[in-house]
Amino acid sequence: FPVDNRNRVNLAALRDRILKVSQTQSYISWRISLKWIKILDVLMELKPSISYRKVLSIAQAYDISSAEVNEMLSFFHEIGVLVYLRSTEFLRQRIITDPQWIIEKLCLVIRDPIHGVPKTEKDELKRLGFSTDMNNLIHSGHCSQDLLQFLWKSDYNYLLDVAKSALLISQFGKVSSSFVIPSMLADTKYTEFTDECVSVIFDFSTSFLPLGVFQRFLCLCITYSGFQGSVDTLKVGKHSALLDFGGIPVRLLETKDTIVVYLPTKSTEVPKVLQVVNAMMMKIKTDFTSNSDTGLVWNQMLRQVHDNSTKEISYHEAKAKKESPWFSSEVSSTGPKSHLEELISSMKLE
Repeated sequence: FPVDNRNRVNLAALRDRILKVSQTQSYISWRISLKWIKILDVLMELKPSISYRKVLSIAQAYDISSAEVNEMLSFFHEIGVLVYLRSTEFLRQRIITDPQWIIEKLCLVIRDPIHGVPKTEKDELKRLGFSTDMNNLIHSGHCSQDLLQFLWKSDYNYLLDVAKSALLISQFGKVSSSFVIPSMLADTKYTEFTDECVSVIFDFSTSFLPLGVFQRFLCLCITYSGFQGSVDTLKVGKHSALLDFGGIPVRLLETKDTIVVYLPTKSTEVPKVLQVVNAMMMKIKTDFTSNSDTGLVWNQMLRQVHDNSTKEISYHEAKAKKESPWFSSEVSSTGPKSHLEELISSMKLE
């Protein structure tokens, strides 16, 4: 249901569809304690957020244990009444009772360059010495830690974990003070390898490639590259990038229906990189689609350009045949895949 916000075309149809789908959800028939409803009424009076400790205090008056509190908050989060995230300590300690608050805070950073910066805000940024930082954010998608802390103030730690968990922002390395907002990157195009190469192709043409999938994939790739200390040669754009996976040059490209990962043919690390990018894409599919079978669907092809000839094979066929250079019996458990698992754990994205 594409909606035109100028004349509200299809808005009624979208609203009706949401109501119909909502009525078919399994939670509609769930039986929950009246105590939960009473506690929810109390929480909804406390906008925009409440500490986890305060929720425990309120629940104690209703003789509800901490284990049941977690169950209750998880249920209300699942049905969209409030936001209760638990992947980091900062997220666990705060419950958002007004989800719009998160959107408004994130929009202080992730904003439309077309609209620029309002004059009153621009004047304040100039007075405080943040003009250059804001220009870098608006025009190149790069953001300093100082600017984030200024925009988010006391909510910085919580909102940074929210943005990282949603793969909206990526940090250069573990302790870097520089961040990248993939959705705000300039549309700089980086050419593919001029010599022979192999490529991993995620083809969405049988369905469609949703907006934001490539940016989230890029976010993981940037963080992974920084995790291995390989950010010096990093070049990133809105639809393409040149990266370094621990000494392995990697190029990314998004087209209308595909996401392509290019690697040098002579690299012995092709099987390891294939593991990494597949794990990243499955992470996005699992975390950001409600249905693992239909939410995000692609066909995966593997291509090799060698001696002026092109060979293309499906991922499943190549895997069954252990086709070189994409598969090898010598892939080490200490290679990029284990690094990715460590990365995901460190990012608290599990």
